[in-house]
Amino acid sequence: MPSQAIRRTLTVLIGLLPFPAAAWAQGTPADYSRAEGLRARYEAAAVDIAGPPGAIGRTHRFWYRKSVRGAEQFVAIDAETLQKEPAFNHEKIAASLSLATGRSYKATALPFNTIAFTEDGSAFTVNVDGTACRCTVADSACRRLDDGPRGGLNAGGRRQRGDESPRVSPDGKWEAFINNYNIAIRPAGTRTITPLSTDGSEGNYYELASIRWAPDSQKLAAYRVRPGYRREVHYVESSPEDQVQPKHSTLIYAKPGDVLDIDQPVLLSVATRQQMAV
Repeated sequence: MPSQAIRRTLTVLIGLLPFPAAAWAQGTPADYSRAEGLRARYEAAAVDIAGPPGAIGRTHRFWYRKSVRGAEQFVAIDAETLQKEPAFNHEKIAASLSLATGRSYKATALPFNTIAFTEDGSAFTVNVDGTACRCTVADSACRRLDDGPRGGLNAGGRRQRGDESPRVSPDGKWEAFINNYNIAIRPAGTRTITPLSTDGSEGNYYELASIRWAPDSQKLAAYRVRPGYRREVHYVESSPEDQVQPKHSTLIYAKPGDVLDIDQPVLLSVATRQQMAV
């Protein structure tokens, strides 16, 4: 009996001994490649699967992401008529995003899963590889938000303004710019400033990037912006392609209930120096 007990004890101890180091070795590149492709394989195995719906602004329409054979589609549905249609032109949006970001995207595999529509549903914002892009539905035009009037935050926490150069009138005679949060003009090439607005302030300012001249150079339009709550989402790209050190980026991402920017279009006359809220 004692010998049998000893044999059992030795068997248990041998079973508890560590496995050879090769059994615990790190996976091979092929293993990681198969793991990365696993999600695409099982997602492609099921078709016509609709994801969770999202509201299209304040309209009676909703959008959802749907898996189809070899592709993904974004669908819009009208809650009143139950009519379904593509939420946007997938081919044109893919081409426009490729042009705006300098990367290549396909209509069957767009680089985002969620969409944030404007209140009227005419445009939407998406996050493309850590970069916020705004796309309009009608013309399928996309732009990076850090390139225009809806950019991210700069080091001081303010919205980036993009191109700060004055906006020259079509006839080349006038330059429009921002002076102390207001619209001002001056003869091209001079420093003689003529204010066109006086109601701009830090909390309700005119935006340079929104200035648009009329074809006859007699009027111009711009947005007076009352900024909302600036909720920031921070991203850290641990292994960027163009440098060794990680990259940090910030995206403005509103949540339900947040106060949004209010853009008031204003028309201004060069001749009469009058302004009119549209």
